Amino acid sequence: MAKYEEDVYINNDTSVWGSWWKDHEWGYKCCDQTVRNSYCTGAAEASAELMKANIARKEANSDINYCIRLFETCHDLVWGSEVPDDLVVDQKRLTEALQKDEELSELIEV
Repeated sequence: MAKYEEDVYINNDTSVWGSWWKDHEWGYKCCDQTVRNSYCTGAAEASAELMKANIARKEANSDINYCIRLFETCHDLVWGSEVPDDLVVDQKRLTEALQKDEELSELIEV
């Protein structure tokens, strides 16, 4: 008869203490936890972290994509492709608009 019970799972763990090793510390393989007798959240914790990372990535990408789409739409509306033959252009305002357009293009290229 052994002095200690083997494969006893406590605190929702599905692996035993010492089934995982990282940075010179033992832990539980099921939750990558190195604090002994801590409550195991197992796959739920890993899924939650992954979900948070995905949400943050999607929010960042959607903001950038929205800005790019908005810029392209505004750019097309402002510059367009049809110009009347009798159009009189104010050179000062045209230069300012071109500079702003260039600045916006540089921001988006990040």
